[in-house]
Amino acid sequence: KPFTPQQRSMLAFETELSAHPVDGSNPDTLFMGDDGLPYVLEKWAKFAITDEFVFGYNNKGDGFKRVEIIGKFPNAQLAYMQKFNGMLLTEGNWAAGADRFNIETNRPYVTIANTDSGWGQDYNPTQDEIKAYFLGWRMYQEGSRETPYTSGKRQWFKINKPSDSSVADTPTTSYPEWTPYRLQYLKAKPTVEPVRNYELGATLSAGSNMVEVGSGIVIRESVSAWNKDGNFYINASGSPLKYRCASIADVFHHHTKDYKWTLRQRPPTDSDIALGTGFASITNASGFDPT
Repeated sequence: KPFTPQQRSMLAFETELSAHPVDGSNPDTLFMGDDGLPYVLEKWAKFAITDEFVFGYNNKGDGFKRVEIIGKFPNAQLAYMQKFNGMLLTEGNWAAGADRFNIETNRPYVTIANTDSGWGQDYNPTQDEIKAYFLGWRMYQEGSRETPYTSGKRQWFKINKPSDSSVADTPTTSYPEWTPYRLQYLKAKPTVEPVRNYELGATLSAGSNMVEVGSGIVIRESVSAWNKDGNFYINASGSPLKYRCASIADVFHHHTKDYKWTLRQRPPTDSDIALGTGFASITNASGFDPT
């Protein structure tokens, strides 16, 4: 057979597919509609528990607190909640202990161990202190991170990055290393949702083709380059991307690939490593078009 040079192309969809978190049943389905556009038959709804919600204190037990997440949630027949460490919470009787959840009157209730939150046994946390926990912070009595808070001066440290310094004011933001709680439930009736961001550039050649399937892609995210000392950067401290970035595949300008950017990898010791290893730069300011 005559030699045929390799031709790479990509078919990509920026969407999140879910299934039963234990056995993988009832998966969401990605499909192409009759109009040639991609859609998802979405059987599951999922939420990351972030500062978009309002929180409230509800009750307590021996070694834990029960809190509520205020929002419009259905009383689903099948629901799961995942903790920041990946553990699935137990659904059911809240009084049995920490790491349990249930949904009542359209509100999820979660039990949190005092050793996770830093709240003392007899201390009732405020709305903002509960929010700080769901953003990844543990509260403690000033003087020792091992002492749950009961009274006096409060301090907080990052649960997933304890090497960072503590703060004295109630935290209102999260940080890249934090993985929030996630709620997932089976919809009463599946819905068809359009895929908003996609690339339909894949081509197949006659004969055999090799197809690589992967996940974790972000497509055409709008960015503003950061000018530092005449050099421009994407995914640096002055221009972070929405998600931690393992690598940047391409940079586009007005829908055209911009070859002036150098796609780079930062070392583990870099001060911006929390943003991920991938970044892009232009070291000659004359090569940058800000429009």
